[in-house]
Amino acid sequence: MKISDYFGWIMLTAFFGYFGGRLLVAATFPVRAEAQFIPATTVETVPAIKAPKVVKKKKAVPTAKPFKVIKEKTLVPATKKKVKDYLGVASWYGAYFHGKLMACGKEFDMNNPRHAAHRNLPLGTNLEIINLANNKKLRVTILDRGPYTKDNKGKYVREVDLSRAAACQLGFINEGLANVKIKVLKTKNLRI
Repeated sequence: MKISDYFGWIMLTAFFGYFGGRLLVAATFPVRAEAQFIPATTVETVPAIKAPKVVKKKKAVPTAKPFKVIKEKTLVPATKKKVKDYLGVASWYGAYFHGKLMACGKEFDMNNPRHAAHRNLPLGTNLEIINLANNKKLRVTILDRGPYTKDNKGKYVREVDLSRAAACQLGFINEGLANVKIKVLKTKNLRI
């Protein structure tokens, strides 16, 4: 190798030595005197690109019953089937959510036994909750959304979330969960 091949290395170390005095540790690279000219490819030599196939995607299946918006933010269930009484598991929520806004726009009060949450019943629906362990009854109003707890198979475990005061009145404050019968008394649509 000639000394002129190391010209790039010398210039590079001189540059870094001048700006900050840092030592550059790198492999030497020779500068070639004769550059090779590679002609640019022309349009004729570029292969044609095929258009991608359009695949129609399946529509997503909603996990909860969808709601239609009628007039100004009035929620109405999309189905016209009458909701029957059914059995489920109730839980309660309290201090962490106290004072925070619910889905209806009001503040959650854990000391109000009428506050409840359901995933897909219309807001404003009145329910009667019967604790199957002790037959205590309580009327609540759906003002919030939830509970969203799922088991390991992805199925929702709980049907309704009640306020702390409601859980006290139904007698499952210490257990946290209770098997209940849920009766739909009146379906009312709240205007938000």
